[in-house]
Amino acid sequence: MIRTILTAVFALLLSTATTTASTPRKGIGCWRTVNARKTAASRMQQMRVKTGDRTHFTGKNRGLVILAEFTDKKFKEAINHKLSGKAADKNGIMVDLNTAVKVSQQVAKGYGLTIIPGLEITRANDYGHFNALFTKDNNTIFDPDPVQSAKNAKAQGALIMHNHPGWRKKDLTPTPTEATLYAEGLVDGIEVVNGSEFYPGIIDRAHEYNFFVAANTDVHSTTALDYRLLGYDRPMTLVFAKEKTLESVREALEARRTLAYGFGAVSGEEQLLKDFFKASMQVSKVSDKAFMLTNKTSVPYTLRQEGKNPVALAPFSTIRVEGSGKFVVLNMFCGKERHPEVEFAF
Repeated sequence: MIRTILTAVFALLLSTATTTASTPRKGIGCWRTVNARKTAASRMQQMRVKTGDRTHFTGKNRGLVILAEFTDKKFKEAINHKLSGKAADKNGIMVDLNTAVKVSQQVAKGYGLTIIPGLEITRANDYGHFNALFTKDNNTIFDPDPVQSAKNAKAQGALIMHNHPGWRKKDLTPTPTEATLYAEGLVDGIEVVNGSEFYPGIIDRAHEYNFFVAANTDVHSTTALDYRLLGYDRPMTLVFAKEKTLESVREALEARRTLAYGFGAVSGEEQLLKDFFKASMQVSKVSDKAFMLTNKTSVPYTLRQEGKNPVALAPFSTIRVEGSGKFVVLNMFCGKERHPEVEFAF
């Protein structure tokens, strides 16, 4: 089934892959890129990005067909509560939190993109940040209590994703609010990669709570400025959906058929990683003791046979393999320190 589903993986396979140097952040189980991606020019440009611009830029990325558009709820809180002391539905300053979604949906028509409507539930960092996906009316989700906001989103059928769980933290321990949301079953997915941070330890949490895994840019300007023009691949969530429809994407998320791609690594559930890797390869027998292994995708791989040094398999390239067809794929993560083992019979 994986070969059929691969035709509906959103992003990645048509893009040119690059790798980035990275370094571990001690104590948090997080990897962060060495190179600073936010230049002064990029930060200045952030101030000029209008609603719909990111949809235009995404539409020009080859192979990308799904974009989630989120309105940041903190703007509503800041405008309505700090200035008037009232929520929008209590005759305070009116803010339509559905506008960004509507604008993006209109722009997306010109690129064949599908927009997932959503809202970010944002409070002080002590609470954590969450995205509500597949929302129906962003204006009805607000509540001063972030847990109640999540419940309001779930009441209209939204899926909730935990954003950057290690951001600005000393470790990956959930905050009290995060723990409450987990315990009440309000969270459906979690980011393993966010922007320039990679959290291998979160893969184990995803398994524990049955979350789908995600890798997202969290871009506040454009991916061109923050990634492409600097020579980096953007993080991407690979969704193994059967069709390019919102309903099919949602079904795949609920079934946890996702992988997180970022930092030149692919993370997620072990069997899905194995299936993805095997579907990405072409094997040609040379002799009883050797075969040619061709990488048909833009994902770079690092492979290790027992008793041998690791070998790199670059995107769209072929290597000759001697001996066993069994490998450990070192840049695939099915846990903080676990990698899938695959075997080819020939």
